[in-house]
Amino acid sequence: MFFFTFNCRSKTAGIMGCILTDKSGLCLGAKGNVSPDSAGIIAAIANQASKLEPLETPVISLQSDSR
Repeated sequence: MFFFTFNCRSKTAGIMGCILTDKSGLCLGAKGNVSPDSAGIIAAIANQASKLEPLETPVISLQSDSR
């Protein structure tokens, strides 16, 4: 189930890459134009975002002019 969900999301129009981390920031998977080295900071952002809506799972979308 994990790989199916991850693969489907990474093929959505307009998404250049996806990264999946655990709560500790360990990179569990990366697809497309994304650096696995960013897993830790993305996990930290998701942790902070989850405090805004404790009953919801955060979805983090980052935009950049350089990538």
